[in-house]
Amino acid sequence: MRTAAWVLCACMMLVVATLSAQEVPGQPVARLDAGDFRALAVSPGGRWLMVADAANDQLRVYDLFAQNDEALFASSPLDGNPVDVAATPDFAIVAVDLGGAGLVQVIAPAPYDPNAAYDTFNYIDLPDRPRSVAVSPDGAWSIVVSAGGYTLLELFSADNINSTFFATPVTDSALTDDQAFLALRNAPVLRAIALETGSQTARTTAEIDLPGAPQRVIVNAGGTLGAVSLQDERIVLFAPRANALIGTFSVDAGVSDIRFLSFENGEWLVVLSADQSTVQLYDVSDPQDIGFLGTPNLESTPVQAIATFNELIFIADRSTVRIYAAQGDGIVGDDADD
Repeated sequence: MRTAAWVLCACMMLVVATLSAQEVPGQPVARLDAGDFRALAVSPGGRWLMVADAANDQLRVYDLFAQNDEALFASSPLDGNPVDVAATPDFAIVAVDLGGAGLVQVIAPAPYDPNAAYDTFNYIDLPDRPRSVAVSPDGAWSIVVSAGGYTLLELFSADNINSTFFATPVTDSALTDDQAFLALRNAPVLRAIALETGSQTARTTAEIDLPGAPQRVIVNAGGTLGAVSLQDERIVLFAPRANALIGTFSVDAGVSDIRFLSFENGEWLVVLSADQSTVQLYDVSDPQDIGFLGTPNLESTPVQAIATFNELIFIADRSTVRIYAAQGDGIVGDDADD
């Protein structure tokens, strides 16, 4: 497999230097090919792209700062089919479907050496099949949502993790450093729980009534803005620190996934349509004045997964991850050889 690693590194540096939140990415600046990509995550430092490969049941780790032609850094085998992946500063958490039960595999470089290959350091059994995984910005907590509830993980290190299962039906979760937000499955409610070291309980700090059934929930990296997609083609914005709703707006074609794209001077919301055929971009810098920005050229659908880091949007179909960027001097074209 050939990859445009030097393009990835160059675009990362160029975007940081020339950022503008007013331009919509049109063509991808780089791409990575291979595998049946089901989920993506970018490490907090922006170096590692974690790709859950369902074709080969493995986690692929790409080095976005690679200076040569090969960005694929490691391929770590998984014990089943990967459903979702999230990254902390030191390791990746992969939710694995075993066909009737679930598993969390914690994958890290050994021993936390950024130049060492990634491998599984821990296994955590789940009572049923997983659906999604989320981590707190500081990498101290994680929640894995499964069919019958959720598992709260307190992350001390890759091989030292406390886990507690709660039989509360939820559709999704998102975390700040001190709170987790649970989108309840059986009620139009977003529940906030405290993240307390050593606690084996899920103490509720607030319950936010929603104007419809929740589907996905996310919080931006700064913990200043959250979003919940509803099943009726609306998105609700909320204030995580105040545990209060801010506003609601409608989107075309429904929603299957949402991500924040954070800029120095604002926030975008990346919205994947319900049929996974389009990605829409909204400016939510002012939650009272939402602006539609447009759509990037996806080139191929359906979209399997999306992820964001700073100014970059990572969009995967069944075989390719395309990387888009907003830049102050225009849209960078795709000059990479695959």
